[in-house]
Amino acid sequence: MASQRGRRVRAEIALAQNLMLAPWVVGLRLPILVAEATGSLVSGRPETVKAVSEKVSALAQGILAAQVAWTRGALTLPLAIADASSPLADIGRSMALAALEPAGREVRLNHRRLSRRRKR
Repeated sequence: MASQRGRRVRAEIALAQNLMLAPWVVGLRLPILVAEATGSLVSGRPETVKAVSEKVSALAQGILAAQVAWTRGALTLPLAIADASSPLADIGRSMALAALEPAGREVRLNHRRLSRRRKR
């Protein structure tokens, strides 16, 4: 049980670290978006399209992951009650973690991709 709690805490810390990169991603992406906005329509706007599509994708994945976590929690609720633990808090925590994980993953990947592009 202690190792499961440790894994959960490490996952929460990793998610927090990923989400803390969001201001950096905005800062790295803003000059690219401005350049695309001032360019011609013929050149296309790949970064703008990617920014919008990844947010929609992360939202859909987060909703699905939260629903799966809720269902898993609802199915194990009788066992948790019999074990005299606090099942509702655990279900809420697992839903929040599952819902935010796709957004955190996208932020981490964007930071990696945009910071490489900037150094060239």
